[in-house]
Formats: sequence, C-alpha cells, structure tokens
Amino acid sequence: MPAAPGPGGGSADLELNQDHIGEAGSEACMLPTRLSTDGKHAAASTAEGAGALTREGFASGAALLKAARRFHGLQDRRAPQVTKVSGTC
Repeated sequence: MPAAPGPGGGSADLELNQDHIGEAGSEACMLPTRLSTDGKHAAASTAEGAGALTREGFASGAALLKAARRFHGLQDRRAPQVTKVSGTC
C-alpha cells in the first residue's frame, strides 16, 4: 500500500541512488578542509578589523581581538577528529 502524501501535497516516496550517496559522501569528505580554510579566513579578517579599530582609537578593537583569539583557540581544541572508514576523499 503506498504511503499517503504529506502535508505539502508531494509524494512520501524517497528515491536514493548510488550517485546521491556518492555526492553526499564527497561533500562530507571535503567539509573539514573547507571549515578549516574558511575559519582561517575569518580569523584573518577579524584580526584586520580589530587592528583598524584600535588604530582609530576604539577600545572595542582590543576587545574584538581578545574575543577572536579566545574563539579560535576553542575551535582549535574542539576540532573534530575525522576518521575515514574506507577509501579516500
């Protein structure tokens, strides 16, 4: 017996094939590298902004830099350990 349609009026059937699984796996494999790269970019931009604020005499520049260093320090300690089950990315 087919499932009843959901509230959106669409079909409740789910189609998943090897291509879909492969695409999701590839994205998951690249995620730690992209997060690291983007995080480093954010750290550099934040430090640059904090420096500009400080040069203009804003006390918030030092506070921003302190907060960013603390945040990125926590991120470094909490970095997920990625374990490959099989194959390579």
